[in-house]
Amino acid sequence: MMKSPIIRTVTGLIVLLILFVGVRSLWMPAKTALVFLEYSQGVKWQPAPESPLFTPGLVDWAAYEPVQLAGKDLGFWHEVALVSFDSDSDFESFLQQINGEATLSRYHLLEVEPWGPEFLYFVNWNIRRSADESVDVGPLVPLEEAIPAPDYAKQWRGLIEGPYRDEIVMFNFHTYLDVPVETDEDSEDGYARYGEKAKKVLGKLGGRIGRSGDVSSAIVGSDARNYDGYTFVHYPTVEAFQQMFTAKDRIEARVHQTASLSSTESAGYWGKPYEQFQFSNK
Repeated sequence: MMKSPIIRTVTGLIVLLILFVGVRSLWMPAKTALVFLEYSQGVKWQPAPESPLFTPGLVDWAAYEPVQLAGKDLGFWHEVALVSFDSDSDFESFLQQINGEATLSRYHLLEVEPWGPEFLYFVNWNIRRSADESVDVGPLVPLEEAIPAPDYAKQWRGLIEGPYRDEIVMFNFHTYLDVPVETDEDSEDGYARYGEKAKKVLGKLGGRIGRSGDVSSAIVGSDARNYDGYTFVHYPTVEAFQQMFTAKDRIEARVHQTASLSSTESAGYWGKPYEQFQFSNK
C-alpha cells in the first residue's frame, strides 16, 4: 500500500531532524567554559584572544575591562572569555593549567552550554527585521528612572557619561525565581515577554545578541555564580545603548523581568569586546 503524502512528509521531516541533530553535534564543542580573570598586580599579561593560557581550547568570544552593574558585588576583573574544547580531556587539561597559572590573582570559571550558531542566527535575523523600521525608539525616560540598582548608580553613570563611546557588550547573567512575583506565568515565560519587547528596540538601534546559553555549574568561584543562563548583547555605540536603556517601552516591559528574576542572584556587567569579536567589524 502506498503511503499517504502526509505520512511521507512527516517521515521525511523526522529523518531530516535526526540528520540535523547528528551533524550539529559535530560542530558543537564537548565542553565550554566562561572565565572571569583578574591578573596579579604588576605582571604583564596577554589579551585572551592571543593568550596561550587557553590552549588546548579555542577562545570563541572575549571582552576586557568588565564593570559590574547589578547583582552581588564580586569585585574587579581584567577580562572575560568564553572558551570551547573539543574533548573532555582537553577541558580537564585546561582546568589543571589555569589552576597553576602564575600570572593570575584569581579567576571564576563556569561550565556553560551555549546556544548553537543556527539559533543565534535566527534570533539576530529576527532582531534585524526591526532595523528596517524608523530608528525612533519612542519617548525616553531620565537616566535616574532607568537605573535598576541604586547601589551601582556610579557605575551606570561612568558608562553613559564616560570617555569610551565605541561598541560595548552587556553581559546579562540571569537566575530565575522559583515562584514569580504576582503573575500567573512561570519565570522563564515572564522573562521571555520582557525579551521580546526589548529586542524590538534593540533591532532599531543596530544591536545584536553575541552569545547566549545555559549555565551548568560554577566550577571555581563564588556560589553567587550559579546562574541559570547568560546572554551577551552588543551595541554599536554607547549612545545606542543609552537609547535602549532609557527607552520608555523597555522600561515599561521591565515589570516582567523583575517579576521573573532574582535581583540578588542575577548579575550584569558592561565591557569592551576585543576587536575580532566586535559586530561592527563583521
